[in-house]
Amino acid sequence: MFRVTRQKQSTYVHINSSGKKLAAVVIVKPEQTRLDVELKPTGTVTGRLLSDETKSAWPNKKIHYGINVPGEDNRTWSTRFGGSTMTDDAGRFKIEGLVGGWDYSVNLGTTDDGMYHSLPDFSVEPGETKDLGDVQAPPAPKRYVPQTLEERIAAAFAIEGSLAERFDKALKSIQLVNQHLLIVFGQPENPLIHRLMEIRYEEQDFYEVRDEFLLMAIPTAGDGKKLAGELAMKVDESLDNDRDQFLLVVLNAEGEKVDAADAGELSTEGELSKEKLIEWLRSHKPEFPAARSVLDDALRRATDEDKRVIVQETATWCGPCHMLSRFLKENPIWEEDYILVKMDHRLPGAQELMKEMRDGAQGGIPWFVILDADGTKLATSNEPESGDNIGYPSSESGQDHFAKMLNQTRQRLTEKQVNDLVSKLSGDGKDAK
Repeated sequence: MFRVTRQKQSTYVHINSSGKKLAAVVIVKPEQTRLDVELKPTGTVTGRLLSDETKSAWPNKKIHYGINVPGEDNRTWSTRFGGSTMTDDAGRFKIEGLVGGWDYSVNLGTTDDGMYHSLPDFSVEPGETKDLGDVQAPPAPKRYVPQTLEERIAAAFAIEGSLAERFDKALKSIQLVNQHLLIVFGQPENPLIHRLMEIRYEEQDFYEVRDEFLLMAIPTAGDGKKLAGELAMKVDESLDNDRDQFLLVVLNAEGEKVDAADAGELSTEGELSKEKLIEWLRSHKPEFPAARSVLDDALRRATDEDKRVIVQETATWCGPCHMLSRFLKENPIWEEDYILVKMDHRLPGAQELMKEMRDGAQGGIPWFVILDADGTKLATSNEPESGDNIGYPSSESGQDHFAKMLNQTRQRLTEKQVNDLVSKLSGDGKDAK
């Protein structure tokens, strides 16, 4: 028996036997007063570390490892219950005493800039010995240096691929996250364009509308002038009468023109007006239904179609959320058993509803839950042992948990179909993207 004074939050406990042959990591909830722990055989990983610079074996290099434990606010973390090991003269390493079912964070220490030089996470099952093979160290990270405004403007106008390809890609992106497309026709050196980008990147007032629009900047001089004109015609606009110097066009998620505005409409005394610009964009923001009505509609459909509901918490600024949405769209076999509800933070009441639905479940986004047609929670993206949110399931343990979520709740899908779907997350599937 022991007494612990702690903050009112879940506490992580690591227990191991003499010699670390048996071990467990468990989470103690704030209300718990008794803890029953089953110790299981520990696992081992081996491998050969390859240098980030020479790509050959990296001898006598220290490797740090451990389990990431979240801080009080779930925004910070510390690495615990691990240690370090050295590679031998051939770059080989061996890590023992690992608790099965947990993701281990691995790094090579910090760089001269104080940045952690991380390796891919790994996990083992209880008692498993796993050979990771050659582990290639990624390039050492460098401290982030923000781009200047001029660099951001140049990058926005830099064209990768044809204009038609860019336009098609932009339409697919806004459909995925339900944004509007803001097409900017003009030249980077134009003072109006410079002021537009300055407002977008540096003015806090712009944050109100920033996430509602995907910006696509189109240069209108030189070799690109003809192509820009063709795109303008495609969206029912013209670059005549100096509109090639500054023209904004808004398209909705279906690719239909919502409105357009030139310099005369958005300027005051020859300078782009921040107030006019933001008000114009505000008037063309996408409209969203209330979050609870969206969920209620999905539950009604689930009742009629005998399906489950996947509720995905998401936001426009969340890259992994976009990856998960794109994966599900490109691999629709899951629709046999499920209806997807993307609970975007822009939906009125979405964040309050998700807080209620999470009921204290930790982790960032994407976070998702599978409900039956009555709204009862059947599975969440939090792993049962660690409580960690798998987010976009890129890790091996995350993919295993995702497969378990589907296999435990599927009705028409077969286990093979589920496993084939999940295999595409790691590139094992034939049609993996």
